[in-house]
Amino acid sequence: MFESLISVLMISLGSALGATLRIEFIRLFNLRFIKDFPVTILINIIATFLLGSLVAFERQNINHLLINNDMLFFKVGVLGSFSTFSAFILEVFQKIKIGKIFDAFCIVFISLFGGLLSAFLGYKIFYAR
Repeated sequence: MFESLISVLMISLGSALGATLRIEFIRLFNLRFIKDFPVTILINIIATFLLGSLVAFERQNINHLLINNDMLFFKVGVLGSFSTFSAFILEVFQKIKIGKIFDAFCIVFISLFGGLLSAFLGYKIFYAR
């Protein structure tokens, strides 16, 4: 019982951090770069790269100092909240709603392909056999 409460707490704390990081990333990106750029593409690619890297570290036991709850904090909490599916869907829906079907398709394609590629690269870069 106590163990599962700690797991829930770690995921909750990680989620709060991940959501805050996403909001700040979007705010800073929009201030410095293109205002209408679909920033969730970048967020998803960064998050999947980091997720692939964490999986590689786990596989190599490099993270032997980290326990299961720490991985829940990072993988499920921080990265899960940083790269929310709902933000991705909202961005696609808004493009469709204003008639930019091709833009919506590009967001979906680039997010999925870019996410898979970045997770693979994160894994391959940090996994040394």
